[in-house]
Amino acid sequence: MIDDDAYLAQLQRIFDANDPGIGIDRFTGYGSEWRVSGLRVVANEDGFDDVDVDIEVNGSGADGPLQVRSQVLFDRQWRSDAGYEDPAVFAPYLVRELDGRIYGLVRDRDSDVAGTLPPAIDGATRDEWWAALLDDLSGEAVVAREVGPGTIEVEQLDEPTTWVHVTSDQWARYVSEHGWDQATEDLATTRSALWEEHTVLFRGRLWCSIRAELPPISQEQDERSKGIPPEEGRMAGGYWVAVDGRGQEHRFPEMLEDEPGGFAGVVRRQFDRLRRRCTDCRTTPGSWSPSCSATCAARSGRSRSRRA
Repeated sequence: MIDDDAYLAQLQRIFDANDPGIGIDRFTGYGSEWRVSGLRVVANEDGFDDVDVDIEVNGSGADGPLQVRSQVLFDRQWRSDAGYEDPAVFAPYLVRELDGRIYGLVRDRDSDVAGTLPPAIDGATRDEWWAALLDDLSGEAVVAREVGPGTIEVEQLDEPTTWVHVTSDQWARYVSEHGWDQATEDLATTRSALWEEHTVLFRGRLWCSIRAELPPISQEQDERSKGIPPEEGRMAGGYWVAVDGRGQEHRFPEMLEDEPGGFAGVVRRQFDRLRRRCTDCRTTPGSWSPSCSATCAARSGRSRSRRA
């Protein structure tokens, strides 16, 4: 991999060119409403480098575009593990990471409200929330148990074993910041929406990952780093035909009831594994051949299913 300075120089040239053909998702306004105007590497206190990004937001300032900043993971080893050796591949990822932050960055730029420390959490509350988490992860034919410091193993009949990597202190802090209902919903969504068996807490967010180690790596990123072609799909005769990176076809009905243990979860997970780009009825141009509504319908199930 080229050194960081050369990498950032190539990345900046990509953003300066503003070429629609580079694969950056422009659905939410990148290139027309906001753009990347500057990049630099900075160290993060967790030991993983970030790229500090200057962002120019059109129509937000009284005297012209508003300038805001944000940081995105840029660790060199992580980029290699995730298949981001090529700046042209990293550029779309960077835009996706920044996209959901723009509104908050503009809103908070001139805010006079100082940040507040999270409330202190006593040991009894922490232990109560930890026990409730283990109970929430368990259920009929499902056993969740702590198998090591900060590692919960979840075993379910006829399902792959999964792991949640979070300590009791981290979980208590997450619950205190988001509330119990939101925290457990975040965890359920993260565990059910993707293909990976590990759920990790990294920089205040829950992520799915193929590994317990940080930073997280998605299966899509892992396959890209190994040169496995991305999976594709098409609609044919009322069926979704999923073609994996090795050319094998998998056929699933287009619309199915979401029954526990049924095919709906399989279809949803296959859609997710093909291209995890559908968010609030948005898709990356070129990633999907069916309509977004069909994609969202397949993603709507929440049951975990055995791998197809």
